[in-house]
Amino acid sequence: MSWSLRTESKPRARKAYECDACEWLINVGTDDLSDDELTLYEQAKNESFSIQPGQTYVKVEGIWDGEFTVFRARLEMHALCIKHNIYDC
Repeated sequence: MSWSLRTESKPRARKAYECDACEWLINVGTDDLSDDELTLYEQAKNESFSIQPGQTYVKVEGIWDGEFTVFRARLEMHALCIKHNIYDC
């Protein structure tokens, strides 16, 4: 599975959105996260794993597995997923 025809931006949220990176982290688990990374995870958890209005977030739009998809993620959760190769799982 991979993206095709994708665009990436970092807009500021006007409303709350689900954080797709948080879902990846929830599914994989937090065993490999450092204490500082766990603090970021807990902060996201306290905010219902969502992107809050006013937060800058990663937005990727494009074709994933043949369907148009929009991926949205909190910047810090997206960075954790990339650092720990979670999207490759």
